[in-house]
Formats: sequence, structure tokens, C-alpha cells
Amino acid sequence: MRDWVFISYETKDGLNLARLAKMRLGLCGHHGWVWQDDKEIGVYTRGEIANNIIEFDHFLLICTRRSLASGPQEWEGEVAGKYQKRPVVIAFRHQHVFPALSVENLILTTNVNFQRACDEAGAVFCARGKLRLEAVEGSEGQAVVEPVAISEGGIEQLEPA
Repeated sequence: MRDWVFISYETKDGLNLARLAKMRLGLCGHHGWVWQDDKEIGVYTRGEIANNIIEFDHFLLICTRRSLASGPQEWEGEVAGKYQKRPVVIAFRHQHVFPALSVENLILTTNVNFQRACDEAGAVFCARGKLRLEAVEGSEGQAVVEPVAISEGGIEQLEPA
């Protein structure tokens, strides 16, 4: 499973945390997107960010002490809310989370436990992916199988996901 996860963070406190979250999510089959590292050259920033929030499967909000003062991060949260992305929030304190954000999945953490929090967020995304697959299977009576490219010895093969 290679679900896409939009990772929202405040740059000064959160960039390295976002990079770590991306790596941890990758270990459990998710593809994280961090603007600082993954943005397309020459693409209008807000447009690319909004499109990715809308198109990606999941939204992870990393709240640090400077998050409440981050207009861009607040805007990303609003876009996610508008498109019902049900954010998973990793926060170091309740006070770091945007008050207007309705959070069903809040994971409180410390610097020491941040990797565990990322793994927990990945598990939430996996559970949501399974629910989505079960809903598709239940509505049509059969599973949706998407091809996945697998490279062995330079040979590309297609296998069901």
C-alpha cells in the first residue's frame, strides 16, 4: 500500500520532524510529502499545496510551539478541514493545536517518543485504507486490484497490490 500523506509543519520547529515523519511513514508503506523537499520547481506554491491536500489520501499535522503563529500551517489545516481530510495530529502539547481544528486523532508526544507517534499515525492511516478498501469491496462485491511495478534485476513486472 502506497498511500500519499500530506505532512503539514511549521518550518522552524517542524521541518526536521516532518522529514523524520516522512521516513517513518515510508517504513509502513505510506509516501509522505514534505513541501521543502518535494515541491515541484516552478509550480505556484499555494496551488500545489492545495491540490496535494485535496488529492492525497491522508493529512498529518505536526504541531510544535510555533504552529499557532504559522499562517501557512493554519491555512493548510483549513483546506484539509474543508475537504474532510480528517487530520491526524501529532502535538507536543494540547496548547500547540489550532483551536478551530476538530481533531479525532490527536497523538501527544515528546521528543523521545516522536518516532513512536509517527508509527501510530501510520497505523491510523493503514486502518483508514483498509476501511476504504472494504467499502469498495462491499459496494461492488469484488476487490479493486491496482498494479504495482516491481523491479527485480532491472526487469519491471506488474503484480496486484
